[in-house]
Amino acid sequence: MLTVILVSLLVGYAVLELSLAVGAARGRVDRSLVLARSYGFGEDAPVVDEPVERASPVGLIGSRFISRLGGAGLEEQRRLLLAAGYYDITPERFLGFRILGAVGVPILLLQFAISSMAPVLAVLMLVLAGLVGWTLPSTIMARRGTQRLQVIDRSMPELVDLLVVCVEAGMAFNAALRAATERVDGPLGVELRLLLQEQQLGASMADALGHVVERADTPAVRAFVRTIAQADKLGVPVGSLMRTLAEEMRKRRRASAEEQAQKAPVKILFPLVFLIFPSILVVLMAPAGLALMESFK
Repeated sequence: MLTVILVSLLVGYAVLELSLAVGAARGRVDRSLVLARSYGFGEDAPVVDEPVERASPVGLIGSRFISRLGGAGLEEQRRLLLAAGYYDITPERFLGFRILGAVGVPILLLQFAISSMAPVLAVLMLVLAGLVGWTLPSTIMARRGTQRLQVIDRSMPELVDLLVVCVEAGMAFNAALRAATERVDGPLGVELRLLLQEQQLGASMADALGHVVERADTPAVRAFVRTIAQADKLGVPVGSLMRTLAEEMRKRRRASAEEQAQKAPVKILFPLVFLIFPSILVVLMAPAGLALMESFK
């Protein structure tokens, strides 16, 4: 019975989302047709009121609780989404998914908890399930954001090398950046394309680079933006600064690799003591134990 109710709720939510999407698309088509009818006949274009975008049900759920997080909590949710590369998901919608997880996971386990557990254990399991449903989306988002920022940080020296080659060949910095963007893939390529799109929309280089730092706040990106700002402010040739920056980034990456190598013995200690050593003892002691058992018989 509980499964039927849950399936009905999910189907209803899917139908609601589909109807909202179809209605929004139909409204945009109708507004375009109204504007097109007056084109070329010397009439003033009719005033078409732009409707307010209707938030999704998940976003409405999150907006009800977003005020309780405060400014710091909202900024943290936005930072997680930007670092993970989900630019089209608002903090309200992400919070709505977390709330649905905190409510939906206990509902999925409710029937099992009631039928096979004591009341105290059932309540404890449902509370833990709610905590898991609440924290799991943010944990996954933070992990994805960390991995994405690491990829960007490792790709920065190659980008700087491309810019050095292009600038020293006589290209302007904007043209060099555009040429380098065509050869860079992955998360760093996405960030560079967003940078160029912001410039096409009228943003200055300083503002666009500042937005890159907001989306991908890594040491390599901060050093890159700081170098470009200093070159623009002091009038220093960009090529020489870029070459120095590339050397510093490679030194930093080498130091990071050495640090990870030094952490390896500590990380391998747990599997070595609890997994490898017991297996070796079983292999070595099993024949002697079997021989002793045979002798006692």
